[in-house]
Amino acid sequence: MKTRNRIGMSALISHPEQKTIEQQLEIFADIGFESFFLSCGVTEQYERIPYWSKYAKNLNICFEAVHAPSYMVDYVWSKCDETEFYRKRTEKIIDYCSIGEISKLVLHTGTNSLLRPTQIGIEFWHNLENYAERKNVSLCYENANTPELFEAVANNVGGFHGICHDIGHQLCYTPDKDYLSAYGNKIRYTHIHDNFGNGSDLHFLPYDGIFDWKNYFFMMEKIGYAGTFNLELSCFHSYTYRNMSFEEFAELSYNRLKSLMV
Repeated sequence: MKTRNRIGMSALISHPEQKTIEQQLEIFADIGFESFFLSCGVTEQYERIPYWSKYAKNLNICFEAVHAPSYMVDYVWSKCDETEFYRKRTEKIIDYCSIGEISKLVLHTGTNSLLRPTQIGIEFWHNLENYAERKNVSLCYENANTPELFEAVANNVGGFHGICHDIGHQLCYTPDKDYLSAYGNKIRYTHIHDNFGNGSDLHFLPYDGIFDWKNYFFMMEKIGYAGTFNLELSCFHSYTYRNMSFEEFAELSYNRLKSLMV
C-alpha cells in the first residue's frame, strides 16, 4: 500500500493491564501509530474529547474518530420519545467532536436485525448529517448485523459524509456482501480486525482469523482509498493477547498492520 494511508489504533478496555486514555495515547504514539480512535464502550466521558484531542496533538498523534454509543439507535426508525433522546445525545457528542476537531463520528444504524428501513429513519439521518456538517464532523455509518438498515442509509449518504467499512463485521455477519464494490467511493474510515466468520465478532488481529487480507488491501488500493487503516481490536477472546503486556500487544498490532500495507 502507498504510505499516504495512516495507521490507526483504537482505545482498549479488554487488556488486563488497563491503561488510561492518556497512557494509551502515549504508548501508541511511541510505537508509531499516527491515528487514534475512541471505541464504543471505552468511556462515557464524551465531554473529555476536546482534552484528549489536545493531549494527542502534543504527542503528534491524530485523535481522528469517535464511536457513538448504539444504545437506543433502533428508535430512530420510528418516532417516539426515545428517538429524541438519541438525537440529543448524539448531537452533544458531535458538539464535543467539533470543539476537539475530531473529524469523524462512527455510528451504527441499528442493532435489531428484525427492523426494516422507514422514511422516518432516513429523514432522521439526513437531519443529523446536516447538523454534523455544520459542525465540520463527518458521519461514518458502520456495517454491522443490520445490513438492510445500513444499506438504506449508505445508499443515500454521500459527499461530506460516508461509511466506515468494518472488515470483521462483513466477514462474520454479511460475507456474501461486496461492500467494497458497492460503496468504495463512500468509505471514509475503516475498522480492521479478523475472526472465523459465522457471527463470531472476535476482533482478532489480522491473520489470526480467516479473512483474505491480501485481496482486501489490493481492492482498497484499486478503489483509491486514501484514509486511515484503523485497528479495532479486543483481547477478551485470546489468552495469547492477554498474556502479553499492553505495550507488547500494541507493538504487535502496529507491526502486523504495517506489514500488510507494504
